[in-house]
Amino acid sequence: MVLNRGLLNGASALPWAIMANNKQERAELLRMQLIFMSLAFVAPLLNVPLANRIFMRACVFTDSLFDNNHKAIQLSNKYLTSSQKTLKGLNKYNIHLDNNGNPKISERFFSSPLEKLYKKLRGEKLNDKIDIDALLKKCGNNADLLRKRLSRAKNLTLFSDLFITCATLGFYVLFNNHLTEKKTGKKGYSAELNMANKSIVEERVRKYEDNKKNYSKIFLAEIALISTLVPFIFHKGITSDAKNTLTQFIKKHCTLTDYTKGIYMSLFTTILGIIGNFSGLMFFSRNDTERKNMAIRSAVINPVMFGGDLLLTSLIAKAGDKIFKTNLINKEENTSFFRKIFPKYKSLEQISKDIADKKIPAKNKNFASAIYWGGMGICAGFVAFVVPKICNRLTKQDVSEYVKNKKEKNQSSENNLYSKVFEDFNKFSNH
Repeated sequence: MVLNRGLLNGASALPWAIMANNKQERAELLRMQLIFMSLAFVAPLLNVPLANRIFMRACVFTDSLFDNNHKAIQLSNKYLTSSQKTLKGLNKYNIHLDNNGNPKISERFFSSPLEKLYKKLRGEKLNDKIDIDALLKKCGNNADLLRKRLSRAKNLTLFSDLFITCATLGFYVLFNNHLTEKKTGKKGYSAELNMANKSIVEERVRKYEDNKKNYSKIFLAEIALISTLVPFIFHKGITSDAKNTLTQFIKKHCTLTDYTKGIYMSLFTTILGIIGNFSGLMFFSRNDTERKNMAIRSAVINPVMFGGDLLLTSLIAKAGDKIFKTNLINKEENTSFFRKIFPKYKSLEQISKDIADKKIPAKNKNFASAIYWGGMGICAGFVAFVVPKICNRLTKQDVSEYVKNKKEKNQSSENNLYSKVFEDFNKFSNH
């Protein structure tokens, strides 16, 4: 899923650059994609693993940044609602078996990619287990204190990740604007630089320039609020013994802020990061045209990133079952209203198993692969080619209308001036 989202987002980079209106806009779009993709890979490689170690050390769980017990932060929030569940969860992650004694991949301790590389270069074995007794000893053998400290460490990591993600994705727009201005000597939306003379472009950017500092302060306050409030609410809700509605709601949905393998953002956390990104795009767009363009790009690429290709694939698989009598829809899991419209289809692994068990024909696997990659291709093509074409047309239309209106306004002013002069001349002549 993470790789698919990256492929879909990355697929738009080159076409967007090729279809740019000029080299300045092309450079901006490439930098935007580069920073976005870099952050997506840097966060799980560097930022989150380092934050995990720092905050586990700060919460008195480990003796150094290299202490293996930092992995305890990977424990799902669902085990932090009581001290008994916390100890049970830590034991389960150490053994990583489910209730039936079978391996459960989602509930185990993992090593980060850099840790794996470090151990491999040193010729050391990875240790995906922790010393629970050592963790308890750090907390005075108080299991309740252990779970509360662990919750605090997890939510400090969440704060760090949210703030860095939102700030980077938001403020890179300012960075892009600054570089374009420095290289061209012009203030204005890069796509418009060759569409109108310098005075027109700079006139359209005046409001942004006048309010840039205020926008920066508001944006910083917004991401600080999101980054602080969400972790605080989750920490208080998870660790509280109160029985009020909010606490019960948080405990029920506490896994929303879990990190897969301790490093990959959950869907909920990703949405919060995109809110920060979108706010930055809106605040720091240099005029209304750029703001509309960025809104269109975000409105298309974000739903695709959040599974637009999967929804499209679901509809194609549903049609395939009806037309070609395939058996791709997983009927047992499609009971809700949403799933009746966009039914969940079988994974390629499940299809392979069904073929081996002779439940469905072998052709279904090829058909399923074609549907999956076809859905990905359609979404990638729409994002990569249709969206920039719409945005380019919108930009040209807005600039043309602005220039036309300005000429009409100037012409009207001149006509009014001539009329006034002629009227004054007539008055003077009559005297």
